[in-house]
Amino acid sequence: MTRKTLFPSGSVAEAAAPFHSGPANSIRSIQRGAADLLRQLMRFGGLSPQAAAHLRAGDVDLDRLTVRVRDFEGNTVGRFALDRTTANALRVLLAGVRLNHERDRIQGLAGVWVPPGIRAADPSAGESWEWYWLFPARHVFPDPRSGRPWRPSGEV
Repeated sequence: MTRKTLFPSGSVAEAAAPFHSGPANSIRSIQRGAADLLRQLMRFGGLSPQAAAHLRAGDVDLDRLTVRVRDFEGNTVGRFALDRTTANALRVLLAGVRLNHERDRIQGLAGVWVPPGIRAADPSAGESWEWYWLFPARHVFPDPRSGRPWRPSGEV
Protein backbone atom coordinates (compact mmCIF):
# COMPACT_ATOMS: atom_id res chain seq x y z
CA MET A 1 0.00 0.00 0.00
CA THR A 2 1.51 3.32 -1.05
CA ARG A 3 1.24 6.31 1.19
CA LYS A 4 0.31 9.64 -0.38
CA THR A 5 1.73 12.80 1.08
CA LEU A 6 0.44 16.31 0.76
CA PHE A 7 3.91 17.70 0.20
CA PRO A 8 6.59 15.95 -1.84
CA SER A 9 9.82 15.10 -0.08
CA GLY A 10 12.31 17.94 -0.17
CA SER A 11 9.56 20.58 -0.02
CA VAL A 12 10.40 21.43 3.58
CA ALA A 13 12.97 24.02 2.50
CA GLU A 14 10.58 25.85 0.17
CA ALA A 15 9.67 29.46 0.77
CA ALA A 16 6.62 30.28 2.84
CA ALA A 17 3.31 30.13 1.03
CA PRO A 18 2.14 33.52 -0.31
CA PHE A 19 -0.94 35.10 1.25
CA HIS A 20 -2.67 35.59 -2.10
CA SER A 21 -1.81 34.43 -5.58
CA GLY A 22 -1.00 36.90 -8.31
CA PRO A 23 1.96 38.93 -9.53
CA ALA A 24 1.40 41.79 -7.08
CA ASN A 25 1.61 39.36 -4.14
CA SER A 26 4.67 37.34 -5.02
CA ILE A 27 6.76 35.91 -2.21
CA ARG A 28 9.27 38.75 -2.74
CA SER A 29 6.62 41.45 -2.32
CA ILE A 30 5.32 39.68 0.78
CA GLN A 31 8.84 39.56 2.18
CA ARG A 32 9.27 43.28 1.48
CA GLY A 33 5.96 43.91 3.28
CA ALA A 34 7.14 41.77 6.21
CA ALA A 35 10.41 43.71 6.36
CA ASP A 36 8.46 46.99 6.46
CA LEU A 37 6.21 45.58 9.18
CA LEU A 38 9.23 44.42 11.17
CA ARG A 39 10.67 47.97 11.02
CA GLN A 40 7.33 49.40 12.21
CA LEU A 41 7.25 47.01 15.16
CA MET A 42 10.83 47.96 16.02
CA ARG A 43 9.85 51.64 15.97
CA PHE A 44 6.62 51.19 18.02
CA GLY A 45 8.23 48.92 20.62
CA GLY A 46 11.73 50.38 20.67
CA LEU A 47 12.99 46.88 19.81
CA SER A 48 16.35 45.81 18.47
CA PRO A 49 16.26 43.93 15.13
CA GLN A 50 16.98 40.66 16.97
CA ALA A 51 14.21 41.21 19.55
CA ALA A 52 11.71 42.06 16.80
CA ALA A 53 12.70 38.99 14.75
CA HIS A 54 12.05 36.80 17.81
CA LEU A 55 8.44 37.88 18.37
CA ARG A 56 5.95 35.00 18.51
CA ALA A 57 2.48 34.67 16.99
CA GLY A 58 1.03 34.45 20.49
CA ASP A 59 2.64 37.78 21.41
CA VAL A 60 0.24 39.69 19.17
CA ASP A 61 -3.14 40.69 20.64
CA LEU A 62 -5.11 42.23 17.78
CA ASP A 63 -8.20 42.77 19.97
CA ARG A 64 -6.28 45.02 22.35
CA LEU A 65 -3.87 46.33 19.66
CA THR A 66 -0.82 45.34 21.71
CA VAL A 67 2.31 43.22 21.30
CA ARG A 68 3.99 41.44 24.21
CA VAL A 69 7.80 41.43 24.45
CA ARG A 70 9.49 38.45 26.14
CA ASP A 71 12.99 37.92 27.49
CA PHE A 72 15.23 34.91 26.77
CA GLU A 73 13.46 32.88 29.49
CA GLY A 74 10.02 33.56 27.98
CA ASN A 75 8.90 36.00 30.69
CA THR A 76 6.91 39.06 29.64
CA VAL A 77 9.10 42.14 30.01
CA GLY A 78 6.83 44.68 28.34
CA ARG A 79 4.05 45.48 25.92
CA PHE A 80 3.61 48.14 23.31
CA ALA A 81 0.61 49.54 21.47
CA LEU A 82 -0.17 49.27 17.77
CA ASP A 83 -2.06 51.60 15.50
CA ARG A 84 -4.93 50.19 13.43
CA THR A 85 -2.98 50.25 10.16
CA THR A 86 -0.15 48.18 11.62
CA ALA A 87 -2.67 45.85 13.29
CA ASN A 88 -4.35 45.25 9.92
CA ALA A 89 -0.98 44.52 8.32
CA LEU A 90 -0.24 42.09 11.17
CA ARG A 91 -3.61 40.41 10.60
CA VAL A 92 -2.63 39.69 6.98
CA LEU A 93 0.86 38.55 8.00
CA LEU A 94 -0.56 36.22 10.66
CA ALA A 95 -2.85 34.58 8.10
CA GLY A 96 0.16 33.66 5.98
CA VAL A 97 2.26 32.64 8.97
CA ARG A 98 -0.63 30.41 10.13
CA LEU A 99 -0.49 28.58 6.77
CA ASN A 100 3.25 28.13 7.22
CA HIS A 101 2.71 26.79 10.77
CA GLU A 102 0.07 24.32 9.59
CA ARG A 103 2.34 23.12 6.78
CA ASP A 104 5.14 22.60 9.32
CA ARG A 105 2.79 20.54 11.50
CA ILE A 106 1.69 18.39 8.54
CA GLN A 107 5.32 17.80 7.58
CA GLY A 108 6.21 16.75 11.13
CA LEU A 109 8.81 19.43 11.82
CA ALA A 110 10.18 19.58 15.36
CA GLY A 111 8.70 23.06 15.77
CA VAL A 112 10.54 26.20 16.83
CA TRP A 113 12.97 27.04 19.64
CA VAL A 114 11.35 27.82 22.98
CA PRO A 115 13.06 28.78 26.23
CA PRO A 116 14.39 25.78 28.19
CA GLY A 117 12.05 26.38 31.15
CA ILE A 118 9.03 26.42 28.86
CA ARG A 119 10.21 23.29 27.02
CA ALA A 120 10.72 21.49 30.36
CA ALA A 121 7.17 22.30 31.44
CA ASP A 122 5.67 21.51 28.01
CA PRO A 123 7.89 19.50 25.63
CA SER A 124 5.54 20.14 22.70
CA ALA A 125 5.42 23.94 23.18
CA GLY A 126 7.67 24.46 20.15
CA GLU A 127 4.97 22.95 17.95
CA SER A 128 2.18 25.21 19.24
CA TRP A 129 0.78 28.22 17.38
CA GLU A 130 1.38 30.54 20.35
CA TRP A 131 5.15 29.94 20.25
CA TYR A 132 5.49 29.97 16.44
CA TRP A 133 7.64 32.81 15.10
CA LEU A 134 5.88 35.93 13.86
CA PHE A 135 8.68 36.14 11.28
CA PRO A 136 9.70 32.51 10.60
CA ALA A 137 12.73 31.64 8.50
CA ARG A 138 12.04 30.32 5.02
CA HIS A 139 14.30 27.31 5.51
CA VAL A 140 14.55 24.62 8.15
CA PHE A 141 17.58 23.04 9.81
CA PRO A 142 18.14 19.72 11.60
CA ASP A 143 17.66 19.77 15.36
CA PRO A 144 21.02 18.78 16.91
CA ARG A 145 19.27 16.69 19.60
CA SER A 146 16.54 14.88 17.68
CA GLY A 147 17.72 15.20 14.08
CA ARG A 148 14.21 16.33 13.10
CA PRO A 149 14.06 19.54 11.09
CA TRP A 150 12.98 22.69 12.93
CA ARG A 151 12.33 26.28 11.84
CA PRO A 152 14.39 29.16 13.28
CA SER A 153 13.23 32.75 13.43
CA GLY A 154 13.65 34.67 10.21
CA GLU A 155 15.96 37.48 9.41
CA VAL A 156 13.60 39.53 7.29
